[in-house]
Amino acid sequence: MNQPLDVITLLRQRSENGARAERHLAKVVLADVKWAAHAPIAEIAETAGVSEPTVTRLATRMGFRGTRDLKIQLAQALVIGGAFMDSIGESIDLGKSRAVLAVCRQAHNALNYIEQSVDEHKIERIANRFATADKIFIFGTGGISSFIAEELRFRLFRLGLNVTSENDAQIQRMNAALSTETTAVIGFSVSGNSPSVCDSLRIASEYGAETFSVTAPGSELFEQADLSIPFKYAEDGNYYKPSSTRFALLALGDIIALKTAEKVGPVALENMRRIKMSLTTANHNDPSMPLGD
Repeated sequence: MNQPLDVITLLRQRSENGARAERHLAKVVLADVKWAAHAPIAEIAETAGVSEPTVTRLATRMGFRGTRDLKIQLAQALVIGGAFMDSIGESIDLGKSRAVLAVCRQAHNALNYIEQSVDEHKIERIANRFATADKIFIFGTGGISSFIAEELRFRLFRLGLNVTSENDAQIQRMNAALSTETTAVIGFSVSGNSPSVCDSLRIASEYGAETFSVTAPGSELFEQADLSIPFKYAEDGNYYKPSSTRFALLALGDIIALKTAEKVGPVALENMRRIKMSLTTANHNDPSMPLGD
């Protein structure tokens, strides 16, 4: 499938480098994309002070089949990226206090979401399986899901567990094919529609592994896993701010790791003691420092 043309970028280029009439027309469209997506071509031409053929020429020179195709692309641009267009070109300065509050308050909200929504019985079942599994596979793709997959691996391996995390689609499927009835697999996906993670859980299940997911309720991945933790955190709409979903998933990963450590018991403490000793010999002598961090 071909990548759709980015009509907004094309219009910006024409507004700077096109012929005079095209430059003005492109600026008129960019000034109110929602209006341009629905207005008749005659109205667009009249507002811009150009002829209707000029509107058609602009559309075809940008690579569209005509004005109808242009208007369809404008409508799609609004649906996909409209929230990001409202403030494009505006300079903002939140100031230190507002920036701190914007991040920290939403981090608190994300943690509260987990505290109020997590099903501890499901966490218990996952921890029980992880503590006794011969192998644990953790799969995630995309920025947030791959981050939490790697983070959870880092928390579990120090307990002495045989755990692998993977964000490469093909290697996820290859790992899943190595599953047995003593394997536990967990997949992370904010959308629940990651093809490789869904496929990997299906493959692992075919080989007898018990599968878990943390994902959007009702999604393909949610239905694919033997046990799923529903996860759907609503962001605050501040598109300048990094996603707060990370904090929620990080807390959930830590809860799983803590519960698993409790299930492993004293063996986990001995493994962590040995790790601490190995780091001490590498001149990491401060006992107050986090383990391996």
